[in-house]
This record gives sequence, C-alpha cells and structure tokens, in this order.
Amino acid sequence: IPHDPAVLQYIWPEFVGADLSKVSLMEALSKTSFDPTRRTMFIIEGLVYYLPPAAVKQQLTAISETAVRGSRLFFDFMHLDALSGDVFRPGLETLLVVSCWFTSA
Repeated sequence: IPHDPAVLQYIWPEFVGADLSKVSLMEALSKTSFDPTRRTMFIIEGLVYYLPPAAVKQQLTAISETAVRGSRLFFDFMHLDALSGDVFRPGLETLLVVSCWFTSA
C-alpha cells in the first residue's frame, strides 16, 4: 500500500447507498467525495436482476453520462433461463460479471 496521502485517499472504495428510484445518480454522488473529472470504478452488485429492464437502462445511461474516459463499470446479472429452470448452470456460469471501459470523451 502506498504511503503518499494523495494516493491513499483513492485506495478504498466509497460505498453509496441511495434509492435511485427517488434520487438521480449525480444527486447521490454529490453527497460523497466523487470527483466527476477523475476516472471512477462504478460497481452495481446484486442489484440489476431485481430491477425492471427500463430501470437498468436508466442507471447504465446515467453512469455513461457521468463517467469520464477510462472509468470502469462492473455489474452482475443472472440469465433468465436460470430462473425458469430450463437450464442449469452452476456458480459463475449462472451469475455473470460484466466489465466495461468508457472510451467516449
């Protein structure tokens, strides 16, 4: 672990708890140390499969409009066929993690 104070402030993640159906992503982030000019790793974990598709699209759009080039997004999701029982995929084959780089300016 680096000992430079300028680096240490970015080592640990900052968790943001917010009901994104009631507040915007930027409103939730405004109460944190989030700096919209710096690369950020956004993590949506254990949430996507509880939301309707329109809400997922809204959150992904909000992140893409907020993230600067070089930011990353990680999220997990579940295949619908795993819920229907049509296909059995144990472990990581059922629950997938997606990682994206933001490359637009």
